[in-house]
Amino acid sequence: MSGYTGVYVALKMAYYIGFDTVLVFGVDHNAGWEHCADNYPKGVPSTESKKAEMRWHFAYANDVYRSSGRRILNFSLPSKLDRIFDRGDLAQWLDYES
Repeated sequence: MSGYTGVYVALKMAYYIGFDTVLVFGVDHNAGWEHCADNYPKGVPSTESKKAEMRWHFAYANDVYRSSGRRILNFSLPSKLDRIFDRGDLAQWLDYES
């Protein structure tokens, strides 16, 4: 049950440690694995089925968090994860006056 990604494993760990809110940064989940660098290795044809598994696990984690009054917030660049996790507002989490 690794969810095909270390992010899912980290979400599980944070849940069992007792975090109420988890902030997710830097998880690009768009076609082509368009991470923060143009030269990031592109996926292979089997990548889409792995992404589908990842999305299922992310949605499952989100359901588990919500059912216990917790939440996962997405701060990554706009991506398909916006369909799964609520989008966070960074200004609410920074300790400075705007």
